[in-house]
Amino acid sequence: MAMSQKVLSFDPDDPEPLVGVAQVLAERTPRHDLDKDQKIGRGRKNCAARAGHGGHRRSSSGYPPEHWPAFKGFLKSELTRF
Repeated sequence: MAMSQKVLSFDPDDPEPLVGVAQVLAERTPRHDLDKDQKIGRGRKNCAARAGHGGHRRSSSGYPPEHWPAFKGFLKSELTRF
């Protein structure tokens, strides 16, 4: 989570860390957490939705251009979980 947030401080629309933040929020929020709906909603709104809209551009993570279509497909499949 901390690393994704650091990357997002340099590039707030990078799809890879946006999906990572949404995943962490969804997976680490306990069912009994009083703020569960707010945290999951924040992950959906701020992270997953922005990654979906920015998914047309390449991640700054350094993937070679020939690997980007496959990685983009992976990111889109991860977004469907939220």
